[in-house]
Amino acid sequence: MQDLLQSLNTGDVLLYSTNDWGATFNRFFQGSPWSHVGLVIRGEAEAQSPRFPKDYVEGVQSRDCELCVFEAVPRRGVSLFPLRDRLARTVGTITMLAVRRRQGPELADGAQEALSKFVDEVLGRELEVGSFDMIRAINPWAQNRAENWDAFFCSELVAEGLQQLGVLRDDDELNSNDVLPRSFDTECGLLEKFCLEGHSYSDVEMIIDSSMSGGMCSSRRPRGDRLVAELNQHKEDSKRRQKERRSREAE
Repeated sequence: MQDLLQSLNTGDVLLYSTNDWGATFNRFFQGSPWSHVGLVIRGEAEAQSPRFPKDYVEGVQSRDCELCVFEAVPRRGVSLFPLRDRLARTVGTITMLAVRRRQGPELADGAQEALSKFVDEVLGRELEVGSFDMIRAINPWAQNRAENWDAFFCSELVAEGLQQLGVLRDDDELNSNDVLPRSFDTECGLLEKFCLEGHSYSDVEMIIDSSMSGGMCSSRRPRGDRLVAELNQHKEDSKRRQKERRSREAE
């Protein structure tokens, strides 16, 4: 299962369905199974780890700092998390988790740097909840306002990140304010329509699906069950490391 996560790379998009009330509302509001999205970022551990929330720095291993997820989430706003630790903490709320993998050429020179500058600029910005932008996004006849980086809803953040990365077009036809979590589903076709030449995305690849009988659909159940078990074990190991570190500091 470590290979599964390590196969992810910068520009991949994670799609979530979780069981909290806000996610339930988001799914109903959109008419979609997906309530949340995050952007995978891979980079050097030394550059990534200083951006993590303080409670994620304690107990995280350096090998887990390279692979991260960039999200806009409740109470924390725009945040960068070590991916394995983030999934371990939230796995109990995840009913479905899937990925769409970026395909195509190597990222252009300067693309990672542009994304990194964007991350640094917007870290800590507020999560946008129930805004008029979101209402406009659900209405196909409405036109949204110009993009701004004062606050983000999760899909807006991911779309803007992909624009900064040079994967999605950044023009008048694609306003990140118009993008919802459902937009990243294969059926919606946003990635197919707006990817820059050469770039494309795989179909939705289900990783966890506890909505099916037995906890996983038959083709994915063994992989998903192992991943959930490993994430739960990772969470326990992280707690143990935190406790040991605090004990040493107390001495």
